Amino acid sequence: MSMTMHDAESKPVDGEEDSALVVGRRQVDPVLEGRASGRVSERQIREQVVRSTPEALAGEVGAYVQQTAHGQGSVYLRGRTGRHTLLMVDGFRLNHALFRQGPNQYLFTVEPLSIRQIEILRGGAAVSLGANALAGAILVSSKRPHIDPTQEGFKASGELSTLWASADLSRGIRGETRLQIGSRWGLYMGGGWVKREELEAAGQLPVPQDTPEVLVLEKAVPRFERDGRIQMGTGYRALSGELASRYLLERGGEWNVAGRVYRQYDTPRTDQCPPPEAPDTWCLNYDEQFRTHVYSTLNLPLQSSLAETLWTGISFQRQHERRSNDRENYLNQGRDAVNVWELRSRATVRLWDDKSSVASFTYGLDGTFESVSSRAWDTLVRSQVTREKSRGQYLDGSHYRRGEGWGQLSWKQGTLALRGGARYSYSAAEAPADEESESQEVSRSWRGMTVGGGGSWQLSEPVAILVNVEQGFAPPNLDDLTARQLTGQGYQIENPQLGSERSTTYEVGGHVRTNWDWFSGVRGVLDTELWVFAMELSDGIERRDSSCPPSERSCVAARVATPFTLINLEEDAWIYGVEHQLKLKLPWSLTVREHIAYAHGEGPSPLSSEKGQKRPLSRIPPLNGGASVRWDSQSRVFYTQLGLRWALRQNRLSFGDEIDHRIPYGGTPGYTVYHASIGVRSEGWTLNLTFENLTDAIYRIHGSSVNGAGRGLSLLASYQI
Repeated sequence: MSMTMHDAESKPVDGEEDSALVVGRRQVDPVLEGRASGRVSERQIREQVVRSTPEALAGEVGAYVQQTAHGQGSVYLRGRTGRHTLLMVDGFRLNHALFRQGPNQYLFTVEPLSIRQIEILRGGAAVSLGANALAGAILVSSKRPHIDPTQEGFKASGELSTLWASADLSRGIRGETRLQIGSRWGLYMGGGWVKREELEAAGQLPVPQDTPEVLVLEKAVPRFERDGRIQMGTGYRALSGELASRYLLERGGEWNVAGRVYRQYDTPRTDQCPPPEAPDTWCLNYDEQFRTHVYSTLNLPLQSSLAETLWTGISFQRQHERRSNDRENYLNQGRDAVNVWELRSRATVRLWDDKSSVASFTYGLDGTFESVSSRAWDTLVRSQVTREKSRGQYLDGSHYRRGEGWGQLSWKQGTLALRGGARYSYSAAEAPADEESESQEVSRSWRGMTVGGGGSWQLSEPVAILVNVEQGFAPPNLDDLTARQLTGQGYQIENPQLGSERSTTYEVGGHVRTNWDWFSGVRGVLDTELWVFAMELSDGIERRDSSCPPSERSCVAARVATPFTLINLEEDAWIYGVEHQLKLKLPWSLTVREHIAYAHGEGPSPLSSEKGQKRPLSRIPPLNGGASVRWDSQSRVFYTQLGLRWALRQNRLSFGDEIDHRIPYGGTPGYTVYHASIGVRSEGWTLNLTFENLTDAIYRIHGSSVNGAGRGLSLLASYQI
């Protein structure tokens, strides 16, 4: 059985084989081989009844999901997000030139019920995946047509699903249809609608007694209705649709063409809707958050001396957002979009294969071209007079280019496997000047070579040792270089002189998988792993206090939004951490899972007043983990599960964290949240029920604008035709 990142249908779909790789256990995607990785299956996504794609990863080791709003979410891998993590959908980059330091909404624009599986790679992956994969990557595979080559004629199947949740009065509906025409061609069509109201929490976080009086108001995020449970600035509605075609070629291989859209409307930015110091009527709202993705891929078995297999694809993606910022006498509005053209190719050739060893070489080229449009305008409420600004949140007409080439050699002999490779990356940014707003012209380029490799040694049948060293490369993007925007950490002022970031990740892992007999033939399975890692970050980008340009009235008017800019740190920063997870299959159809993760980040202070001092890096998650116990009936018709997620207090704060209204004074309190789920399958019907926050605990994920949902029930019911 062979698996690749773009041909995953041979992988398990029942969620039972979702732990990290063990050498010799089963073949896996070469990108994940020998790495700290995990997998979330379609079945797991449905059983969790998740509100979003980021939320589907909340129970995975090393992944920590921050929510800037009810309708936004960002996944931290090993304490990093934004430009340090790479998001890919069906083999193409979701990262683009306007990706923010905390890319809150982008992974949110992938409809969770349209996903076949999500693979998570923790640790550097620049050689095999490209720029920005410093701390890891999230690889999303969408649903597509199923094709039975033995089936002739016409075959159709469908599914109708409905969802409901009490915490935010969610309701939604989704339909899917699969068609097979002949033995080679299939179609998949899906679409859905969801509406979520304001989110109910268990209550407001307690305010530390030593909180300065001025901060009691400034850090009152989120704002609550009079009942003390309903969070203002939450709720949204969304539409999604997918159309995918798959054709099996006569000599093997396949051709895929797909189009996927997501349309999110009326999503308040919770920490700015209303802002802590403002009247209840003030609100920063994302009126439109749209993503359109159209692509075609070709997977061919060439059997030539240069390439035995070839995967190539072309993609067009458009990210569009429209914002409105209500104030007492005026309405500030803006519209931004980025169009991304991407071309990717990858080939593999086997160098030799004999009884003692096998070696292969994988190489590829990929690149993108991105163009940005950005506008902003003010409308006076009483007179309805509209004034166009000279620039938007970004500089209209900006461009970003990226090109990369890479190669990786893999070799296996007996119980030993080694790999090593290199990638050359080139990026360039261009943006026009704007004299009225004092915005400088940008014409910059960055080049970088990254190398990486690793090895695994199967000490015995159950035990494997894995070692990896990976470099990373992350050039600044147009958001870093040109953006002027209100963020949770203050008002960002652009820095067109930023340099690229580099990293080196060192990691050592151990993995044990073994079977044992309990009694009378009753067997159990132990599957556990432990990883220790350290990432050295050179020229890391952090926030430094700044001042508003006199012409930037939005910055001057933001009374409690501290102006800041981004800078490259003068010295190296380090992130250390450890990850552990365990899966124990017991008799009587019981399964126990447990995981724990810790990251510690520190670097030179970005503040000129603290020269020579050390500061924590921004947004590092606290020590966190989870556990669950699950029972499945013998026929797998019924299941029930009880679990918990927990985190300790995070009081190690960077400068940006301290001025962030979303992070309470002194840090984010720790929490323990319990949840339960049950499900039943019968004659085409599937019912999944999730009981969240059983003890009605008051909690917040570190860095979020919203508190976690209070005690509630979520339901997903489906019927297959």
